[in-house]
Amino acid sequence: MNLLPLINVLIKHAQQTNHRRLVVISGEQTWAHQTIHPCIAPESIFVGSHRPAVTLPASVRHCQANKTHQLLGQQCSQLIIDAYGGLSADAIGAMSGTLTGGGLFILICPPLDTWPNYHDPDYQRFISAHSPRPKHSLFLARLVALLQQDRNVTIVEQGKPLPQIDSVMGTATTAVAEYQAPYKNSEQADAVALIHKVTTGRANRPLVLTADRGRGKSAALGIAAAQLLSQRQQIEIALTAPSPQAVQSVFELAQANLPAAERVGNKLSYQGNTLTFFAPDQLLLEQPEATLLLIDEAAALPIPLLQQLHQNYKRVVFCSTLHGYEGSGRGFSLKFIPYLQRASNGYKQTHLKSPIRWAEDDPVEALIFNALLLDAQLPSLSLTQQDEELVVRQVMPQELSNNEALLRAIFSLLVCAHYQTKPSDLRALLDNPGIQIMVLQQGQGIIGAAIISSEGQLSASLSQDVYHGKRRIQGHLIPQSLLFHSGQQAAGAKHYARIMRIAIHPSLQQQGLGRYLVKQLSKWASEQGYDFLGSSFGLTLELGLFWQRLGFQLAHLGLTQDSASGCYSALMLMPLTAEQAPWLFQCQERLFNQLGDYFCGPFKHLTPELACFIINSHHTPAPTDLIKDIQTYVQYHRPLAFILPNIKKWLIKHGRAEDASPSEQALLARLILQQQGWASSIKDSSYSGKKEAEASLKACLQRYLNKGPDYDN
Repeated sequence: MNLLPLINVLIKHAQQTNHRRLVVISGEQTWAHQTIHPCIAPESIFVGSHRPAVTLPASVRHCQANKTHQLLGQQCSQLIIDAYGGLSADAIGAMSGTLTGGGLFILICPPLDTWPNYHDPDYQRFISAHSPRPKHSLFLARLVALLQQDRNVTIVEQGKPLPQIDSVMGTATTAVAEYQAPYKNSEQADAVALIHKVTTGRANRPLVLTADRGRGKSAALGIAAAQLLSQRQQIEIALTAPSPQAVQSVFELAQANLPAAERVGNKLSYQGNTLTFFAPDQLLLEQPEATLLLIDEAAALPIPLLQQLHQNYKRVVFCSTLHGYEGSGRGFSLKFIPYLQRASNGYKQTHLKSPIRWAEDDPVEALIFNALLLDAQLPSLSLTQQDEELVVRQVMPQELSNNEALLRAIFSLLVCAHYQTKPSDLRALLDNPGIQIMVLQQGQGIIGAAIISSEGQLSASLSQDVYHGKRRIQGHLIPQSLLFHSGQQAAGAKHYARIMRIAIHPSLQQQGLGRYLVKQLSKWASEQGYDFLGSSFGLTLELGLFWQRLGFQLAHLGLTQDSASGCYSALMLMPLTAEQAPWLFQCQERLFNQLGDYFCGPFKHLTPELACFIINSHHTPAPTDLIKDIQTYVQYHRPLAFILPNIKKWLIKHGRAEDASPSEQALLARLILQQQGWASSIKDSSYSGKKEAEASLKACLQRYLNKGPDYDN
C-alpha cells in the first residue's frame, strides 16, 4: 500500500489552511509501521512504548507515553502516536499541542472494530491491583465512534482501499493573514506590552499570562525578552521552567528577533544584557540578581515554589497553560491565583484565546477537546422546590457511555472541583472496574458527584510484601500507606471505600450538600460491607475540619509536600462498625507517638493553625504526674527549657488547643511543638517581648488544665 500520495495531498491541504489533519492507520502493528515508514518526516515526534519495527530517521524524537512531559514547549510538523503501546489520554492531550499548523497527526491503532477489545498496556497505569481488566473499553469505543463520525479524520484500514483523495480534502479555508511583525495577532502584541509594563511599572505587580496550548504564550516571552535586551540598559532577565527543553522556543524567538545576540547554551547575551535559564531549585538556592523573572509552564511547578519565587523577586511574569494535562494546571488557577490576590499589590491577568500555531477552527483541536472533554462546561443549576427530593445513586459506566450529557455533567464537576483532574481520569471513569461513581441528583440536575475506590482485602502474603517494601500495588492507596508507611500489619485485610473525588456544583456550595452526600455515602458503604469510609487529601484547615465534623479521624500523615498543592497528605478514616473503632485508635496512637519528632523535622514549617488542628485530632487522658509537672511551670518559676519536652508530650497526646487565639496558636506550635525558640515564635506577633509572651503561654496552658480530663466531651 503506497500511502505517500495521500499523505502529500493531506499535507498540502493542511498547509493551505494552516490546520492540522489527523490520519488513523488501523491494522496490525507491523503493517502500520511499514505503511507509514516512507511518510515519516524529519524532526517528527514518535510516541510509543517501544521503538517501531522499522528504522526511524535519526532526527525523529522518540518518546514513551509516560515521559511526554519532557517535550512540553517543543514543536513538530508531524506527530505519530502508536496506540499499540498503550493509549494514554494524558499523552494525547499534551502532545497534540506540539503539532503546528499544516502538520499531520498520525494515530496507529488496532483494527477499529476490535480496538475496544484490545488488551491495552495503558490499563496498568490506572486499574487497581487484582481488578479484572475490562474486556471491552468504553473509552476506546467512544473514541472510535468520534473518529468515524468526524469528516476531517482520514482513516486508512488494512485490507481496504485507500480513501479517495477528493473525499479527504474537507472544506478549504483561507489561512489567517499575517499580523504586523513580529506578532502573530493583537492578543500577542498586547501580552508583550504587558510584560514590558511589569519591567517598568511598580514593583510587586506580577503578570499572569494564560492560554490554551498553541496560543503563542512562550513566543510572547521570547519576543518581549528580545525587545527588553535591545531597548534597556543593564537588564538581567531570569527564565525558569520545569526543564530547559520547555523554554527552547523562548530562546529561539528571542534570538530570531535579536539576531545580533549571542547564545551560549541556556544564556543569550546582547551588549551586556542577558537572558538566562535557571532551574527552579537553583533560583531558590542561589537567588541570582534579576531585573525580571519569566516563569514558563508555571502550572507544572509546585505551588510553594511559585510562592517563594514571587516573594524573592519583585517583577515576575507567570506564564502557563491551564488545561489539566499540564500537571497542576487546576491547582494554579484554584490555589495560586488567590494567593497572588492576597500577597501582591495588584496583579494583571490576561488570557490568549486565538490560536497561533494553527488557524481558528482547527479540526484536530476540536476532536481532542471533544474526546477528552477538555471543553466540558458546568451547566447552570439551582435547587428547586422541596417537592423534588435529593437522591444519591450509583451510576454505572455503561450509563455514562450511553448518555454523553451525563458524562459531561459529572466530569465538568470533577474538573472544576479538583485541580489534579486529568484526561486519564475520564478513561478511568469509563474503564476502571475498581471505582464506583455516585451522584447527588435533584430531578434531572446533577448537583454533586463522588468517585469511590474499593480498596483492601489483600491476601496475607501480599500484605506482608507491601509491609516489607517488596511490593507496591496500584489502586490501593489506603492499605498501602498504612502498611508501608505506618507499619500497621493488619491494614491489608480491612475493606475500605475511599472517596477519591467529591464535588458539589459551585453555585450550590455552602448549603450542606457536601455533608449530606458524605453521610449518604457512609450508609451506602456500610450496606456494601465495607469496614471504613476513607479520604486522602492535601491537608488544609478547611478540608481537615470538613472531614472531622463528619466523623472521620486522622490515621496517617504524609511527610512531604504535594508538588501540585503544596500540602501534606492526610488520610482520614470513618469506622463503619463498632468492631473497627479500636483498631483505628491504635493507628492514631502510633501516629501521635511519632508526632513529637515530626514537628521538629518534616513538619517544622507547618502553619500554627494546621499544627493545632492535628493535635486536636486525638485525645487520651493524661497521667497525673505529667499534669503536675506542667502545673509547676504554669504556677511557679520552673524554666521552660526543662519542662518543654513534657509540655510537648502533653499537648500532642492529651491536650487541646481548640479555642486558642492566633497568637496562642503560634506559641503552642512554634515554641512548644516545633521548638523554634522565643525569638522566632513571637516574630510578627502582637507580643511586646518574651515576658508578655510567656505570661500568655502560661495562661493558655492553665486554661486547658482547668478543664480537666473530660473537657473534650
